[in-house]
Amino acid sequence: MAQTADQQLPQLVPRPGGSQARPAPLIRDETRTALAVGLIGIVLASLFAASLVVAVGRPRPRGVPIAAVGGAGARHAITRAFEKAAGGGIEIRIYATELGAVRAITNQRVYGAVISSERVPKLLVSSASSGSVADALKAVAEGLAARSALKLAVDDLHPLPAGDPQGLVLLYALIATMLLGFVTTFLIQINAPELALAQWLGCAAFLAVFGSLAVTLIVGPILGGLPGSFPALWAALAGWVAICSLIARTMLALVGRFAAVPTVAFIVILGIPSSGAAVGRPLLPAFYRAIGRWLPDGATADVTRTIAYFPDHQHLAPIVIETLWLVGSLAAVIAVGTMRSRRALQRDRSRREPAPAS
Repeated sequence: MAQTADQQLPQLVPRPGGSQARPAPLIRDETRTALAVGLIGIVLASLFAASLVVAVGRPRPRGVPIAAVGGAGARHAITRAFEKAAGGGIEIRIYATELGAVRAITNQRVYGAVISSERVPKLLVSSASSGSVADALKAVAEGLAARSALKLAVDDLHPLPAGDPQGLVLLYALIATMLLGFVTTFLIQINAPELALAQWLGCAAFLAVFGSLAVTLIVGPILGGLPGSFPALWAALAGWVAICSLIARTMLALVGRFAAVPTVAFIVILGIPSSGAAVGRPLLPAFYRAIGRWLPDGATADVTRTIAYFPDHQHLAPIVIETLWLVGSLAAVIAVGTMRSRRALQRDRSRREPAPAS
């Protein structure tokens, strides 16, 4: 039976003025898609908020390495009182001299030192190593003085600059360059989806070099938030932008339209709270402490902090970790892109080949 015109055409939703709009089923499908995307965004934002609260919302000392210097009797009495005041959250490491303890602080082996070899015992801290850890140690010393006659003179060996009194500029720089990397990558995909892999890599390189240059200029020379070698800071942040961009590109190739889910989960929800940029790593829960130094966020934070405040005592491990993430993510982008290109070429060939005669 022949179908009528009303049966053949989908029902249309009238527009104001009598004109016809798109088919109603299509509008419903797009609404469901939009609501699903919105729900995913809500879930990701909630997970990020929960991760921040769990990791950095309630910081407390957890195995903070502290140097101890002085005679066995006085040192034992003071460090025991200090440990008790800290609630068992510190780890005492014995050094023979104050100079050795100072070197350990400068090398970021310990976060402070209790010196009991002098007439007035003192506590050495390093706000540049971690402002939150230094504040926690000062609070322990104040609590100890309030509950007993033992008072420690506090000396900050590496104070934060005037442009960053709270020690949060590193976190801000990390977040700004992170967003620059993966958000811009998603925008490029939306607005220029037909870019070849080589062209996209050129855009990513441009983004990493000049985007990190702008951020480094702002947080460094212009606002004075991060001291240290400008070229070295620029290089560290450029590597971080590139890593974020490459990870986002890899997820786009693997997951498609839902690439933001694994990208945000890995870089933002897990990476930022565990990086040690917001709260010193010794104040984080065990899970975040365990993963922090191995993720690109934490490695970049460690490299950048040392460039800014301890330029003569750079550690090799975080540099290697950041480099491995950069090289590995680049290799992943090239490998996934090459495989997709080969599959697309094979599909084109199969379409062009004539079907075999029956």
